[in-house]
Amino acid sequence: MYKKKVLHVSLTKSIGGIASFQRNLLNNIDKNAILFEFVTTYPNSALIPFLKENNIKIHRLPPQKTVLPYCLSLYKLLKTEKYDAVHIHKNSCANPMAFIICYIAGVKQIIAHSHNTASVGGKIADMFHYLFRPLIRKISSVKLACSAAAAVWLYGEKYSKNNDAIQIIKNGIDTDLFSYSEKVRSEVRTEFGWDNKLVLGHVGNFIPQKNHFFMVDIIAEVIKKEKNAVILFLGRGDAINSIREYAIKKGVSEHIEFMGSRSDIARFYQAMDLFLFPSLHEGLPIAGVEAQCTGLPCLFSDTVTSEIIITNRAVSMPLDSGASEWAKKAVSLAKTYGRKNVADKIAVSGYDAADMGKRMERIYEQQ
Repeated sequence: MYKKKVLHVSLTKSIGGIASFQRNLLNNIDKNAILFEFVTTYPNSALIPFLKENNIKIHRLPPQKTVLPYCLSLYKLLKTEKYDAVHIHKNSCANPMAFIICYIAGVKQIIAHSHNTASVGGKIADMFHYLFRPLIRKISSVKLACSAAAAVWLYGEKYSKNNDAIQIIKNGIDTDLFSYSEKVRSEVRTEFGWDNKLVLGHVGNFIPQKNHFFMVDIIAEVIKKEKNAVILFLGRGDAINSIREYAIKKGVSEHIEFMGSRSDIARFYQAMDLFLFPSLHEGLPIAGVEAQCTGLPCLFSDTVTSEIIITNRAVSMPLDSGASEWAKKAVSLAKTYGRKNVADKIAVSGYDAADMGKRMERIYEQQ
């Protein structure tokens, strides 16, 4: 008999930060104590195959833009299934419908979980974000965030400051899976013909936030001095064709490897010489934690929360430094640091998925 029945709201279209957190959580939760179910408005959500493999029930709801059908369907589900908790994953307060319906349905534990530090919907979305922020603060009985910066974004700076009501749940990973392996590195580089190349890499979906156009500019600068350099793009998204076209225009398409969205992503971190992450904003990117766990030198934009700097191989720099300076720094970092296993450092810094799972179990049992 399960102790708690928890519904997760916000099953995303692609494997990004939220989906990675959900997958790692599911792998590290006591399944005899906690029963997870998920709702999605995306029939082709990338996490669905994983959930089905684990016999997790998935509830399909109408798109949120069809406000009334979505709200009625969610309300009916909540009243029928009688969940102990509803865990709502958010990048913004702009759409509070799930919170309102949970409140009306009488859900006892409504969990808000912040995964980002800015809106991706423009000025109108920002307006609604600030408008509905007090409502989400009031309705949610548990307030979580992946970083201190993400807490400020969703709950407000004044509210977040020295507030014990907000719990920071670091995005934990399987540190054993992402520990460095020289053997795997050699195998992958040989398999793809990268033995004598400088390999930069990025993991992230093709959305404006990830700044892929800038990375194309960076590799264009890198190859001026490192003619055998390549950059790996691992991810998927609607903007991929625009990135391909831009790479052709810049004359660097032969130096970019579009690897798609892969289940064996840990192998590709091993093959890289540098991890590049010039995002416009982030909560706390799981990919950045994974990359550091493999001992990679990492170059982040300073618009990513400083909490992502976990090892001495990771640095940040301003986006307005320009592609040329980013290229110089990337090459310098790649050639300065040899690889070594730093998985223990990642684990003791609070990014171990097993510890994350135990913390979440305690939260679900608070009710």
